[in-house]
Amino acid sequence: MHVPLMFGKQLQMVFIALFSTKN
Repeated sequence: MHVPLMFGKQLQMVFIALFSTKN
């Protein structure tokens, strides 16, 4: 499974946002 760098960066930002709101 190949994930483009841009998509990975966006996904990471989304995860960070979700983690921030969860705490």
